[in-house]
Amino acid sequence: MTKFAVLSDSHGARHLFKSIENALRAAGAERLIHCGDGERDADELADELGLPLYSVAGNCDGASGKPGEIVLNIEDVKLLIRHGHRLRVKSSLAPLACRARETGAKVAIFGHTHIPELIEEDGVLCLNPGAMRDGCYALLTIDGERVSAQLKSL
Repeated sequence: MTKFAVLSDSHGARHLFKSIENALRAAGAERLIHCGDGERDADELADELGLPLYSVAGNCDGASGKPGEIVLNIEDVKLLIRHGHRLRVKSSLAPLACRARETGAKVAIFGHTHIPELIEEDGVLCLNPGAMRDGCYALLTIDGERVSAQLKSL
């Protein structure tokens, strides 16, 4: 079993770091995913928590060295991680689900909209943790082929 903390759109909200750190420690998070718009925040949180980090660049990350997309194989599940702005997730999740299917991903993790969302779109579980700057995050658990996710807030 693998437990992920999923964050996005932190936008420098360092005043929430201690609360987020405490919540993620209490949840038993083993790995951290950050979906962009706060790459320095992601690096700092991962260092503080001592967790492996999977992080993509968002539209507000400037000349980021982070990739725009990551595809992870965890246990028996493939994850697609993107910020979402280039797939226009504010209009529809269909392009995100299509991209996930192209990569063979069962789960698409994204940010950009600042709206927490957990919905199945055309056979793909789409997870947006919401904006960390607003105290939102998600927990994702993978156990073999089983996937469960929870939207959380401080």
